[in-house]
Amino acid sequence: MKKVFPVVKSGFALAICVLFVCASAIAADVPAVLPKPDKTPPSAGKVKVHILAGQSNMVGFGTLQGAKPTYPSIYLSADPNIKVGRMPVGPSALLKHGVYQSAKEDSPKGAKVAVYPGDYRADVDYSRMKPVKETTVALGTVAAELPSIDGPHTIVARAFIDVPMSGTHEIHAGFEESTHAVVSLAGEEVYRKEPGKEAVVTPVPLEQGKRYPVTITYTTGGSAAFWLKHIDLKGKGDLTGLIQEGKYPWFADKDGKWTVRNDVTYWETRISSEGGSGGPLSTTSNGRYIGPEVPFGYVMGAFHEEPVLLIESSMGNRALSFDFRPPSSGKTEEEATQEWCGKEYNLMIEGVHNTLKNIDKVVPDYKGQGYEIVGFVWFQGHKDKDVPKAVYEKHLVNLIQDVRKEFKAPDMRAVVATVGFGGMEMDPGQFMTW
Repeated sequence: MKKVFPVVKSGFALAICVLFVCASAIAADVPAVLPKPDKTPPSAGKVKVHILAGQSNMVGFGTLQGAKPTYPSIYLSADPNIKVGRMPVGPSALLKHGVYQSAKEDSPKGAKVAVYPGDYRADVDYSRMKPVKETTVALGTVAAELPSIDGPHTIVARAFIDVPMSGTHEIHAGFEESTHAVVSLAGEEVYRKEPGKEAVVTPVPLEQGKRYPVTITYTTGGSAAFWLKHIDLKGKGDLTGLIQEGKYPWFADKDGKWTVRNDVTYWETRISSEGGSGGPLSTTSNGRYIGPEVPFGYVMGAFHEEPVLLIESSMGNRALSFDFRPPSSGKTEEEATQEWCGKEYNLMIEGVHNTLKNIDKVVPDYKGQGYEIVGFVWFQGHKDKDVPKAVYEKHLVNLIQDVRKEFKAPDMRAVVATVGFGGMEMDPGQFMTW
């Protein structure tokens, strides 16, 4: 059989990798920066047909515009007892940040704390006063207690902080009684809470990799808690944003409108009813989301001089070892009685046949020149978690060979991709060494 090219990536990058691997597999060079589509008609040669199949990831999850952040906000704490990850309540997440006694790289963690006699006074410069007590505290640790003395006193903590991600942050002091405090960042007040009043918080921009001096003046003692909140998080990774960064310019024209490949037809057969639906390929061919079909089709349109037809048959979380089981893999007696064992494969074959039968109604300006099935793209993997490598390989080889035999296309090239949950750190059950 012809060589199968495995690709293990994730997200939008996966689609880009798939299309370039496929292009090289057909033995032609495609420029890294694709030309923008124009209205030049393709040659009158045979339509080049590519079959796209797999599970829901082939349908597409890439966002065209309006990407939302994974979390609306992220809370930051230096408490060693926190559990990094999604908060147990609400949609936010929890991460660690640093608190240090100086700006030096090898500085010990925590804060230097001084205690001054007398109630807090806003007109006093405590840095010029001699404290009655000095110590260090694990600032940020909820269970840690601020130092105190008998009688009225004011507590001042001085430290340097950093954050794991650049962005806009709120800075908060204390827990319960110790929330009554004033916090200054590099000499500018960013937090103030007086007894009986709501806290006044001024968001500030903080950069990853930079340490900032903070001074916390407590009017009452108690917990050494101290935390930040990363706010105004921006969504990343939508196609509009990537184009604005100068990437993939061929997907939009000079006015920012989505381009259309009039030489490439996308036809979806699995989700659509009444024989499928589609038309000239654009970023919106699959609705609100972009899938591998779009970058793949743009490359194939640039590669082929002839018209291109993409026929897709993908649906939900499907397994190669069950739903897409090819005929050559056979079935046990029990599997033979199960409706969905091999059904997805049969639906794919049926959809492709029906599309080709009506190609004159599917491909614009088709003039009876015929077609040639030249490519098969398989994007799947999650549902076959924990299937032994040898078993998956057997089904995969049978799948490609059966498709070639069904459509009498012995030279049909195949590209194989899979989702990369966690990259190289993905669950061992989902990772196969090719």
